[in-house]
Amino acid sequence: MRGKYKNKKLIKDNGNDEINTEKSFIEVPVEVYEKDIRTRAAIRRAITPIVIFGLILFVGVFLIIYGAKPSLFRDKSFVPTQATIVKYEWRYNPPSYFGSSYHPSHWSPHPVFNYVYDGKEYTVESRVAVYPIPYEVGEKITIYVNPSNPTDVVSPIADQMYIYIGIGIIVASVLALCILALYPILKAKYPTSHWHKFLTLYIPSMIFLWGIVILYCVSSSGFSKDNIEAIILLVFLIAVAGFISTIMIKDMIMTIRDYVKQKASGHNKKS
Repeated sequence: MRGKYKNKKLIKDNGNDEINTEKSFIEVPVEVYEKDIRTRAAIRRAITPIVIFGLILFVGVFLIIYGAKPSLFRDKSFVPTQATIVKYEWRYNPPSYFGSSYHPSHWSPHPVFNYVYDGKEYTVESRVAVYPIPYEVGEKITIYVNPSNPTDVVSPIADQMYIYIGIGIIVASVLALCILALYPILKAKYPTSHWHKFLTLYIPSMIFLWGIVILYCVSSSGFSKDNIEAIILLVFLIAVAGFISTIMIKDMIMTIRDYVKQKASGHNKKS
């Protein structure tokens, strides 16, 4: 048996509570005492990753908002102006690499705005490509014009690149928080259980892996015989995600099956 101290509470005659400086020694089982120590140590170790990946998570959220609503971050001196979508200019984008991801060559549409500011007419092509096309040709939208340079405009069109990067950062930071912070705490508090491993390790890992596959498919402009490298990379990502997911799901099923058998055998012994 191990023990820990607990303050005594005494009640005076006048009804006021007072904490006595004397402490009583309460005996607890060794297992409970050691588990409490491990849990506290795990919580202390988790503070650093919680702070770091919490800040990274905030950056991901900011990037999504910045990409989805660029007009929110315009300079306050920019003037709202009605503009008309006159056409879409299709620009060729050569093949490129973003980290280890290969992006095949593709064509992307850039909207062209026509508007009048300070008595002069301007036609400006957006720096941001859009896909799918959010506005029809001839549709009017509100843009924000820089008074010192009327060809410098901010439109409400979302920048998909920032959105994709933000989603990737959020998914990765949540996975890191589950593995580096939440999983050790739950493992120390419930050392004989398996459900915390499923919730904080297996399921987030599968979401992360298949999220990469989905994000790659969405960010790619399409797969064809000309983009054989893109197809090979997609097959590889699906194979890796499928293989790891199969192992995790199999382990989950076997663990749940063993748990059900133990419960059933314990119930039979009692009866």
